[in-house]
Amino acid sequence: MEASHVSEQPLNLFELLISQREDLIRSWMKRVRDDDRIPSAENLTSVLLRDHFPQLLNQIVLALAKHKSGLLDTDGAVTGVSRSEAAQAHVTMRFLSGYTLLETLRELGHLRSEIVSRGARSQVRPSEDELDILHSSFDEVMAMAADEINARTSNAKDVFHARLSHELGTPATAIVGCVDVIRNEPKDSEKFLKSLDVLSRNAELLVATVENLRDLSQLIFGRLRISLRSSDANEIAKLAAETIYHQGVEKKVEISLRLEPEGRKIVADPVKLHQALLNILNNAVKFTPEGGSIELRCQSDSDQVEFIVIDTGEGIAEEFLPFVFEQFRQESTSDRTRGLGIGLAIAREIVEGHGGQISVASPGKGLGSTFAIKIPVRTATH
Repeated sequence: MEASHVSEQPLNLFELLISQREDLIRSWMKRVRDDDRIPSAENLTSVLLRDHFPQLLNQIVLALAKHKSGLLDTDGAVTGVSRSEAAQAHVTMRFLSGYTLLETLRELGHLRSEIVSRGARSQVRPSEDELDILHSSFDEVMAMAADEINARTSNAKDVFHARLSHELGTPATAIVGCVDVIRNEPKDSEKFLKSLDVLSRNAELLVATVENLRDLSQLIFGRLRISLRSSDANEIAKLAAETIYHQGVEKKVEISLRLEPEGRKIVADPVKLHQALLNILNNAVKFTPEGGSIELRCQSDSDQVEFIVIDTGEGIAEEFLPFVFEQFRQESTSDRTRGLGIGLAIAREIVEGHGGQISVASPGKGLGSTFAIKIPVRTATH
């Protein structure tokens, strides 16, 4: 009696997805990486890009398996299977990674296309029922993505508007109060001079906020302007430290400055680079408690000029480090929901506009943070 022959070719879409699962995911990832309409994918590691797609694929496979076994509900749902959990986790992760709705839908579309094209290239001819299950699975996830991201985006806008109102309203209220005092107090009185100082500092805060908002609008439309000229790296660091000094005094946070023994000339936009440093220093002051310290260093070697900000503040959780420089992103704790969430994103764009790099490191919560700006030697001269 002859042994029965088992074909190595998949017989249906279910077997195709099982046998080619890993290769299919790799091909899908390449499609996404090659699609310039999904720029957010460039910021993800392969592990984060892969994300929950294997689980989504597994649930489609399970739905097809249930179909083969006749275990589908009358409405076409899979008995005992919920695609929503994996879909929900995936959509949430994509939103937190900065994806827009269109980017999320395009990724899902690439996975659907990859599955369909593989079926067409193989000897598998999916039945109408199998295609219905496949498409309904993706339609469900896409609808969920639309609902989830639209809801989250709307909420993010509301939060941003509330923070903007606070960021503009707080110094504006202080300025109005100081003006009233200045009008009624003798010019040589202590109260007059103190009010004048408070007015000046709050005016600087307003100017800094407006500058960040202006730069944000330029970033959105890809028009951030960098005007390069010969500049002194020490002077840029010194001005940033002087600007932030009074905020440190008010909060009882020590601010120190360590400069190059000899000033290093760099080709840079001193105004923008000062703004980038000031955004980092503002962030450090906000999240460094009373009695803490912040150090700004300016140093260089043959390859680069480096500005380093070291604080003894709240630190940053390891899982949040990849998102520190994203627009509107703030660590989800009540202590860290201050500011607009745009300062560090703008700092990154300014630094990259100089051909440089910006980075952050933190040992963990409560252990402080270190931010570093590096300007390569190709844009600097002695």
